[in-house]
Amino acid sequence: MLRISEGLEHSLWPFSKLVDTHKLTGNKIAPNANKILKDLAGHSKSLGFNALSEIFRDAFDSDVRNGYSHADYIIWSDGLRLRKRNGGIPRKISWAEFALLFQRGINFFNVLQQVVSEYTQSYDPPKSIIGRLGNAPEMPWTIYFEPRAGAFGIISGKYPRE
Repeated sequence: MLRISEGLEHSLWPFSKLVDTHKLTGNKIAPNANKILKDLAGHSKSLGFNALSEIFRDAFDSDVRNGYSHADYIIWSDGLRLRKRNGGIPRKISWAEFALLFQRGINFFNVLQQVVSEYTQSYDPPKSIIGRLGNAPEMPWTIYFEPRAGAFGIISGKYPRE
């Protein structure tokens, strides 16, 4: 969506530039959530969507995500200790701070899911537009949501309702 708002084409693989290659095996390494949200925050900011950039920036705590993803945390009576990836003194997070960080991450994905659902469902009844994909000529397209099947999509021409 950021690419489209920038006037660029839609991309099926918008984060392909973040894919790394393993130095020994040559296998592709998919970007983790830290890289993706950092990219979204930077891209949003570069387009002037400062509030959206802050939402992506604050969606979750990278240290908590890393500790959870790699089971690299220490549980204490007063909170968590998250070891630094490159050594050093572990970061102490109180249970109250952890609850806030956890809820912030959960809320981000809940709101995202609600927004996607609301906008997806707004295409029942279907809406017709004139547009193009890639370098193809402009033509009629229909964006639709089929509630019985839970299907959302775009087709060329008109949507065949039963």
